[in-house]
Amino acid sequence: MQATGYVVVYVDYIGKRMQKNCAHVGQAEVSMDIIDAVKWAAAQSGVDAGRIFVIGWSYGGGGVLAALSAAPSEPHIAKAVVYYPVCRGARPWSGMTTGLMLLGAADDIAIPLPCAMR
Repeated sequence: MQATGYVVVYVDYIGKRMQKNCAHVGQAEVSMDIIDAVKWAAAQSGVDAGRIFVIGWSYGGGGVLAALSAAPSEPHIAKAVVYYPVCRGARPWSGMTTGLMLLGAADDIAIPLPCAMR
């Protein structure tokens, strides 16, 4: 996909820890994995470090929110999209990152209320 201007990096925070699910993986660990992936991507030739976007679903979405609040100023995460994120413990982030958060009102796993309270 790089020929068309896109590079995708998949952060396998579960497999990295030889787990079957996210039950024993902390949001801080997911956050650091995302930040490490952003740093790695920014260092690759042919990657515009100013156009790095991140996306996450459910627990991974919570990891994206945690990464945004913990991320260093460089490399910069330009945009973030989170689908039904787990917002337990999520904190606001500073910087220029814009985001899109999609919530499911009837979601009983990634309960939307903590997201709405942020």
